[in-house]
Amino acid sequence: MIKVCTVVGCSPRSDISAPIVAASPPEAPVPVYAESSTDTQLSVAWGFAGSNGGAPILMWRVLLSFDGDNWVSDGEALTDNCNANGCLFEQDVNDVNFDIDCQEYGRTMQVVWVRIAGRSVAGVGRYSRTLAARCSDVPYAPGQPAVPVRVSSSMHHVTVSWPTPTEADLHMALHSGYKLWIDDGANGPFQAVHLTDTLQTTFTKTGTHAGAEYRFKMQYLSEVGESAESGVLAAVAAAPPDAPLVNIVSTSDTDIEFGVELRGSTGGSPITHWVVYMSQDGFLDNPTVPVAGLDNIPANFQTRTFSCPAQAVYYSLRIHGVNAAGMGAGGIAKTKCADKPDKPPAPTRVTSTANTVTINIRPNNLHDAYLTGFRIYADDGADGPWSVDTVLDTTQRTFTKYGLSPGLPYRFKYQVVSEVGASVFSDIETHYSAATPDGPTVYVTGTDQDSIYLAWTPGFHGGAPVTGWRVYGSKTGLTWPDGEWTTASAAMYTIGDPTVYSQRISCLPEFWNDVDVRGTAYDGYLYFKVSGVNAAGIGEASDAYRFRCSAPPVQPAIPQKVSGTASSITISYGPRPEDANSGAIYTGYKILYDDGYSGDYSEVKITQTSTTQYTIGGLTAGLQYRIRVRVLSEVGESPLSDPLLATIGADADPPSQVYYVSSQNCPEDDGRDVDCELTVGWDFPGSNGGAAIQSWYLYYAGTFAELMAKTADQRQQEIVAAASPPTATLLCRNVDGDGNQKYVYFRAAAVTPVGVGRYSGVSRIFCANRPDAPTVQDQDGTATSVTVTFREQNLYKAVLVGYKIYMSDGLGGRMTYRGMVEDTSQRYYTATGLITDRSYAIQVTVVTTAGESLPGSPAGGSVRSCGFPAKPSAPARGASTRNSVELIWQAPADNGCPMTSYEVYRSEDLGTTWVLQGAPLAYTTLRTTIAGLTPKVIYAWKVKACNARACTDSELAYMKAAGQPATITTLAQEVEASTAGAYSIALSWVAPDMEDGIPIGYKVYRNDGAGGDVSDHSDPTCGLDTRPAPQRCTVTGLQYGRWYTFQVAAINEVGEGPRSAEQQFRAAAVPATITTLANPEGNTFPSLTFTWGAPNSRGAAITNYDGQLERVTNVDAGPVLVEWNTATRGQDSTDLQVIFTAPDVAVGEQYRFRVRGYNEQGPAIASQWGWSDWSSTTPNAAGDSPVGWTLDKPNPPTAFGRASDLMPTGDPKATEITVGWVGVTAAADLGQDALENCQYEVYAGFSVDTMTPQGAKLDAATALAAPYPQTHYFTVGNLEPGQHVYFQVYTWNSAWRSLAAVTPPLDLIAASKPGKPTIKSAVSTAAGSVDIAWEIPTDDGGAPLLEYVLAYGVAPDDENFQTTVGPGETLVTWEINGFDAAAAETFHIRARTNAGYSEWDNFAYNTP
Repeated sequence: MIKVCTVVGCSPRSDISAPIVAASPPEAPVPVYAESSTDTQLSVAWGFAGSNGGAPILMWRVLLSFDGDNWVSDGEALTDNCNANGCLFEQDVNDVNFDIDCQEYGRTMQVVWVRIAGRSVAGVGRYSRTLAARCSDVPYAPGQPAVPVRVSSSMHHVTVSWPTPTEADLHMALHSGYKLWIDDGANGPFQAVHLTDTLQTTFTKTGTHAGAEYRFKMQYLSEVGESAESGVLAAVAAAPPDAPLVNIVSTSDTDIEFGVELRGSTGGSPITHWVVYMSQDGFLDNPTVPVAGLDNIPANFQTRTFSCPAQAVYYSLRIHGVNAAGMGAGGIAKTKCADKPDKPPAPTRVTSTANTVTINIRPNNLHDAYLTGFRIYADDGADGPWSVDTVLDTTQRTFTKYGLSPGLPYRFKYQVVSEVGASVFSDIETHYSAATPDGPTVYVTGTDQDSIYLAWTPGFHGGAPVTGWRVYGSKTGLTWPDGEWTTASAAMYTIGDPTVYSQRISCLPEFWNDVDVRGTAYDGYLYFKVSGVNAAGIGEASDAYRFRCSAPPVQPAIPQKVSGTASSITISYGPRPEDANSGAIYTGYKILYDDGYSGDYSEVKITQTSTTQYTIGGLTAGLQYRIRVRVLSEVGESPLSDPLLATIGADADPPSQVYYVSSQNCPEDDGRDVDCELTVGWDFPGSNGGAAIQSWYLYYAGTFAELMAKTADQRQQEIVAAASPPTATLLCRNVDGDGNQKYVYFRAAAVTPVGVGRYSGVSRIFCANRPDAPTVQDQDGTATSVTVTFREQNLYKAVLVGYKIYMSDGLGGRMTYRGMVEDTSQRYYTATGLITDRSYAIQVTVVTTAGESLPGSPAGGSVRSCGFPAKPSAPARGASTRNSVELIWQAPADNGCPMTSYEVYRSEDLGTTWVLQGAPLAYTTLRTTIAGLTPKVIYAWKVKACNARACTDSELAYMKAAGQPATITTLAQEVEASTAGAYSIALSWVAPDMEDGIPIGYKVYRNDGAGGDVSDHSDPTCGLDTRPAPQRCTVTGLQYGRWYTFQVAAINEVGEGPRSAEQQFRAAAVPATITTLANPEGNTFPSLTFTWGAPNSRGAAITNYDGQLERVTNVDAGPVLVEWNTATRGQDSTDLQVIFTAPDVAVGEQYRFRVRGYNEQGPAIASQWGWSDWSSTTPNAAGDSPVGWTLDKPNPPTAFGRASDLMPTGDPKATEITVGWVGVTAAADLGQDALENCQYEVYAGFSVDTMTPQGAKLDAATALAAPYPQTHYFTVGNLEPGQHVYFQVYTWNSAWRSLAAVTPPLDLIAASKPGKPTIKSAVSTAAGSVDIAWEIPTDDGGAPLLEYVLAYGVAPDDENFQTTVGPGETLVTWEINGFDAAAAETFHIRARTNAGYSEWDNFAYNTP
């Protein structure tokens, strides 16, 4: 109770409030875990060891979320316990398990987020930590994973592998590892190895016992559990055997016999058998099918035979040992299926010496096998033992046995060896160790047209005297005469005298098969060999000697002088033409010359037959030398030539080329009647050769060919040597050719006592007047260079040759030759290396084929050494409006000369025509404003920069007549924007005047929130730099609740406008919407209580709450909206609850309420921002909220029990249970709600923990008709006899649910009514007592007996005449107060079970 007191007194006490439990909400459950899961269902469970807050936990609340972010809040509207944010369930406090039908919520094989909280009368407690669990079956369910596979093994390890599971194998759950089970190698228990690396797919068991068999099986682990175990892999701890050595025992054309030898390890397990694979190409890396019949060879075999599919084919046999660990590495042998070679022919003699014998060796049939060599056997020359030599060169067909004793008979035999074996021996041959003579050395002593004189020098006689000679001749060097030379070849000459060492060879046709082999009649050589003969036979022939049957060269002509110097002379020479008839090839020359005093000759041999000139040096000037020549050929030398008598002296050097000196009287037409005079000259810078120049010869002609054809004496003019430099004048019309204007070709030579010297180079000069002076212009320059251009004038039909440049030194000095431009297409010249800003005189002359013009100069006669101004960059826009623009430019480099002015030009047709804008500007002016422009028109602009030399145009700039945007004056903070918050500020503004420019965007500038200046860099989080709309943005990344200074500027195509005035905004927004509104209390006082949690203040402290209460029933009975705000309260309020009483609320009505918070940011009173959702008006499953009703909680039903217990008729059935109760009959029992709103809710279950609501709530339709004492009933059917069912029932009004009708719940058994007991006797032995005996019922109805009820009198149902005994009794002494043993009485008995009472059994008591 409560009283309100003021200064004048206190009010009466209030009514007593509903009970309030002194308790806090429960702590969070711990732990919460997934108990089991399938693809469609998830079972979660939890524990609770914390504090219940002082009040018993009534229910468990289960929240489900399907994204982990959104959750159902109290008061949210739900459909089947769910809405868009998730689901909310409540269940009995004794049930700590919850099953989730994932398929129903579309979360098959997906994650569901779960929170659990306890609820007591103090409210909902803290929620547990969020459990994220997946609705997925364990891996590979309902099957099992594959058996692991052995990868490798040895005596010390076994490595197994398994596949990586797919998402389908894992049922979309996260893979968490593997559990590998391994036994001890002795069929003992398995031990588990946990592998957490999900990428691991192999495991190596180490420390194994060699030969032991280990068993492996595995399970796959995921976030939801473990898979079933796989099948078992049995793997032996042994390595496969090493590769054996394969031996080929023998081969034939049809079979290969082989054996094996294991030199390595068996791998730790005995070899059980051998397997043979065959390949014809030798590629056995991937054996597939073993050889039939050779796939299971016993381990201890000796040899086996492989039958070849084809003869003469290579077969590679690879043989593997097999043990318990598998097939080992293979040993390979390759051989051909072929027989050994056939018997070879006998070894015939090839040659012999006193110490050697050479024999022939030849293979016979190799049976398509490759030859690998020979084995040669020889005895000791006395029928002694054999020695053996091996020949591995398969191309060798002879063999020489060395170290023999001279003259002994040696026996020889041999075998042929192929890749498959050796043949049988050949027949035996006997050969003696004796040598024939060596070949002699052959040469030619002479030749003539008909004969060759052959001679030789004998070689070694071979151990026996030479008895004669054989001379062989051949025209080819290949046939002697019929084929390759042998000792059996026919000799051309046979000489029986061993002392004769020469032979004349006749070249007549009859000696050469009627072929004339002499001179040019035979285009070839003759070849000769000579052999000696001794007792051993005809010896080896000499090397072939090649010679031609031709006469030597004839005497050559006298050599000719080519040139000379003061100490040398160069001569030319050659053979006579008639030497060509000899057919012999020239081999060189011999040059002979004396000492200048007719003394002995010196000789020089020339071997280069193409060299027909020779210079003899080291001679003395003025002496006369004799010089002779001899010609050499392959068959001999010619006689010496007659001598050349030559005096030694040098020719004069050539003068310079003839050049143009002057010309006159040359007309511009081709007339020949005018004497066009041409004067030419030349210089002589060289040597006169040791003698004074006497005169000059000048040669000229109308063509080059004519000039070159002139001999030394065919000069046109001779000029005495006195003139220096020499010149000559000629009339052009006297030179061959048309008219006067033509080319004349010249050359000159000096004349000395030695003769005419060397010619000058040829000059070509045009007969015409010299060209006119050119025009010259100043073109360009730099600080150290100038460039002039020039143009030739009248050339008088002469050909342009070039231009000559003359310049001063820039200090007023004389003109000097600077250089020549020889490229006649180039009409400019650049002089470099000059001094900056200095005036240089410059002249240019034109050079033609006729001569050089007078000089031409630029205007003023000089140029300045500086450049044009550098090209200015395009002008830039400064401040501008829609009808004016400010142009800004930068001063360019002056390139050596001071700047003088700037000129500004405008074009309205984008650069076709230009108009100067006002007078030139001073060189110090770098900006100007042009007004009077037409808005939105695009103009072209350029600036002309001028210095002391010239002017240069800038690049063009195109600018639209438009201004920068105006200043923004409407910057505001949007405190109600959804993007605003404690770390961000939402801004908005109205677009300013864009001054006819196209909008581009906006830039927002701010300071750092610490009172500093606004930054010059725009905030990047606004994001409107290139977006002109919308005119709002949110600046993020701010400090919590700080005040920031802002400016904003608009941007258009012209540029960025001025910034707005500085404004301060706080990083805060209106409070967030309240989402925790609840209605925990309501009664008929009347009062309604609403509570809420403080929302996010979003950067500024909450200072007030406003609310609205609205009646949702009886809306026609007057005002339906009550304001709860500062105006109605008289002050601000930060309370988190409000209690409405009369007159704001009335009994039996329903209301809804909403609330919002205020801070310094707002919201505005007229704004709808921030209102919470209306409080719920729909009862929740627990019935623990008034949901806006001003009602009390209803009373529970009464007389709750098995219905048949209270019914006068009707027996219970063994397969169903019917419960009944007495409902409320007055509004006071229903919390002052209308009785038509009364409903009942029945809970039932096979245990207290599994009780659930039994369908929809019940109303008056379930009422029983009179005269049953119970007014309502509910039946549960389809039960098994004897099955326990627990029941509870509640009363509901429009909002609340009552307490349970009984506590604990009723435990009823599905059973029929029991049979009745039978009284056997009733005997009284003393006054006031009677002994009653009975028999138990024959049928308990399916439920245990609970008790017996005994009665006496005519009204057994009257409890005043009853007593009860336990179910195990069959005899009782009943003390009955006032019982008269002598009076007649009737006794009754019935049995009771959980299903009800049996019928009464009656017994009439007789007096004793």
